[in-house]
Amino acid sequence: MSILYLIFQEIWHRKLNFVLLFLSVVVTVGSLSGALTLLQAERFFLQAENARFELEESRLQKKKALIPLEEAKVAKAGKEHNDAIRKITKGLGFNIFILPQGQDINELYTEGTLSKTMVEENVTKLANTDIITINHLLPIIIKKIKWKDHNQTIFVVGTRGEIPLKQRASKKPLQAQIPKGEMMIGSLVASKQKLKVGDKVTLKKKSFVIVKINPERGNKEDSTVYIHLAEAQEIFGMQNLIHAIQALECNCATVDRIGEIRKDLEARLPGTQVIENTSTALARAEAREATKKAAQVSLKRARQSVEKNKKTFLEFEQSIKKTKKSVNQFQKYSSVLVIFILASTLVFIGFFTWNNAEQRADEIGILRAIGIRSTQIMILFLGKAILFGFLGAIAGYNIGYAIAIVFNPLPKESPSLFSWQTLLIALVAAPLLSMLGSWLPAFLASQQDPAVVLQDA
Repeated sequence: MSILYLIFQEIWHRKLNFVLLFLSVVVTVGSLSGALTLLQAERFFLQAENARFELEESRLQKKKALIPLEEAKVAKAGKEHNDAIRKITKGLGFNIFILPQGQDINELYTEGTLSKTMVEENVTKLANTDIITINHLLPIIIKKIKWKDHNQTIFVVGTRGEIPLKQRASKKPLQAQIPKGEMMIGSLVASKQKLKVGDKVTLKKKSFVIVKINPERGNKEDSTVYIHLAEAQEIFGMQNLIHAIQALECNCATVDRIGEIRKDLEARLPGTQVIENTSTALARAEAREATKKAAQVSLKRARQSVEKNKKTFLEFEQSIKKTKKSVNQFQKYSSVLVIFILASTLVFIGFFTWNNAEQRADEIGILRAIGIRSTQIMILFLGKAILFGFLGAIAGYNIGYAIAIVFNPLPKESPSLFSWQTLLIALVAAPLLSMLGSWLPAFLASQQDPAVVLQDA
């Protein structure tokens, strides 16, 4: 009669005992398998969070590093934009008129001419001061006459080169200087008289060569001719006299631009008054403001982007801390739970094996009496323990793994949590645990004297 046959006969006749021992191993291995699988899942999640955290940290650092570059870029763009706007607004022309104190402003608005004069030296005097609210000083004479040679009413403007300010670096003039003997005419004058560049004309008995025809502008400039200031003074008998000084306000002027300019001129050039071409000044101011706002918006967006990334970075940091804390707590609880389950399982297996040995005392006595050795009796009990331990390990690991996956599903791209190493350890450890729990009852049962057992029976 083989030991293996006796083991299977024992299982067949005491099914409930075997099933309970098998289930005890299933619970033990399943608990351990589920805990390890959940712990591995948390570790995978933590690794993914760490990777995302590092990515966000890298992005944040890159964004932070870009802030100085963005500021420099915005500053450069703002400067370039300002330069472009400055060039454009310079093209709008002079927007400040400095007139003699007694000049009727209404005459300029209604007639387009001026009758009061001041000495030409005023422009040099003003240029030698420390005034900073205006620039590009240009002395002019303005006359409205009937050009008898061509039967046309025109405006004659006499001007010279711009007078540089003493306290300023030399700047490119807004209007090119007209040499003596040359004339620049408006588009309407040219079309009506059929004049072209290179033609010679006579104005007040003085001969001029047309060097430029201005493009159509839709205002009195189309009916204006420009000549050198000295020649205009000679023609109109105004030696050393001018009607006005044209100027351009500086960007440094305050909100009350004209008020500040008037205050500066009262101190530096008394006996004069100032008017402003409002439409030109407003266009310049709006262009400067638009440039400023564009630069501010660009920099604000760059900073908002950094703040947004910083917020995301902090959220990830908090999430990782929370996950780490959860993993640590789970490890502690799992360790305590596993120890408790192992101890309970050992006691459970030992109790059931002892109870089984007590129930089989008569059977063991008979087996001993017919020649079965004590070693074989121990193998009978321990073989049964190895069998339910091995089967319980297989079932327990898979059940624990399945439950863990159900309660903590991972994304498809996550690595598999199935561990052959853990399964192998369970297949070795569970039978050993079962043998350990069964060893003492099996040993005591194998050492019983068959004569005493049969006598008691």
